[in-house]
This record gives sequence, C-alpha cells and structure tokens, in this order.
Amino acid sequence: MEQIHPKEYWQTLAAAIGENGDDWVFAPDDCHNPETYAVIRRLNGGPSIGFWFSGGRYEVSGHKWPTTTDPFTLKAEENRPRTYKEYSYNRITFSGDKSASKAAVDVNRRFLPGFLETWQELHEQTLESALYSQARYQLFVDVHEALNVGPIPGPESHSPEESRYFKTAGTSDLSTLKAAGDTVEFKLRLSRETALKVAAIIGAER
Repeated sequence: MEQIHPKEYWQTLAAAIGENGDDWVFAPDDCHNPETYAVIRRLNGGPSIGFWFSGGRYEVSGHKWPTTTDPFTLKAEENRPRTYKEYSYNRITFSGDKSASKAAVDVNRRFLPGFLETWQELHEQTLESALYSQARYQLFVDVHEALNVGPIPGPESHSPEESRYFKTAGTSDLSTLKAAGDTVEFKLRLSRETALKVAAIIGAER
C-alpha cells in the first residue's frame, strides 16, 4: 500500500472503535494534510485521534487535546502530554494493509484505554487551571476598577510570555498591576498627599 485509505475505510474504523456507547466519526475537516493524515473524533466532543501514514504504516496518536483560553491574552493553549513516557504510552502503529475492522481491534486494545485515561487527566488539569486563571483575572479586574485608573486594558496589552505572572496596564497613573493567586502587586504614580494616605491605609492593615 502506497497511499492513505479512502474515507470509507475511516468511516468503518470509526464505527468499530470505542466502548460504553461512545460514537466516533471520521472528521476530514480536521485533517491538516488529508493525503497523509486522517482524524477520527468522538461525536459528543472531547478527544480525537490522528492517523499519520508513512512508509506503509499508520502511527496512531492523540490529535486534539484539552484546551483552555488565557483570559488575559484570549489565546488558546492546548494541554498536551509533556513527557516522553506519556507520549510513547499513547502512540501505536499498525500496517496499512490491515482491514478497518482489524485496525479497530488494535486501536481498542492497544491505544484507546491509555489515550482516554491520559486525556481525562489532562482535561481535569485544564479545568483546574482555567478556574485559577479566571479567578486571577477577576482579581485583576476588581483591583483595576477599584483604583479608578481608566478602562481595563485589552489583550494586546498583555505579553504572552508574562501572562502567567503579571499584566501591564499601560495607563498614565498605573504603570504595572500584577495578579497571581489571591495576591496583587501594583505600582502607582501618586502625589505626596495621596501617597501618605495610601501608606496610612497599608500601615493600618499590618
């Protein structure tokens, strides 16, 4: 075999994989290179599986992993396995000469259990991270509004490499506002009178 199978092969394979009533479908629109790559995804959303064809064999791996959006930059980040052990545990190969039904047996037995387990773990981590990021962003918004220094800066004001640690507000009075966890740090340009008032408030809280 010298080229990837036609769509009927993948439709048959998709119908034959999964357990507990999961429905999987062939997703040609998700394929970035349909001449060498095929994707099967779970119908109700969530994980998807990629089949990369090379040298007469298919390599099977996770195609789509849990994704979260940074509330500061509004950029999506995919939470992929980070270690070689996780990757190797979730990759198998099979011959391109195998029928769709036999390939499905391989996927069900050798790939799907470990892949779904890893995917679910990463999904839970992603949800936890999203809650933390949203709480951090809300703290940033609340403090920024309480300071009354102008509109909330947009995503373009936050550099991606700093998105996990602090945000630069970029207004005339507030130079930097950092939000991390349940603490904040900010720098203000204040008059002498206002600075003394702020210092008195901080001193009273100690």
